[in-house]
Amino acid sequence: KVIAVGDSYNDISMLKEAERGILFSPPENVVREFPELPVTHNYDELKKLIIETMK
Repeated sequence: KVIAVGDSYNDISMLKEAERGILFSPPENVVREFPELPVTHNYDELKKLIIETMK
């Protein structure tokens, strides 16, 4: 599986192309504009989402 992690506008095309795109501590305007992408705010949340995706 392809998992991409990013935090801003320049990452959006990569996140949408991946099988699972994840926003990591993005600014609030990015969260509002791309509600379809899951958001994580720390490494523990990110790790959990990656592990869930790999199942």
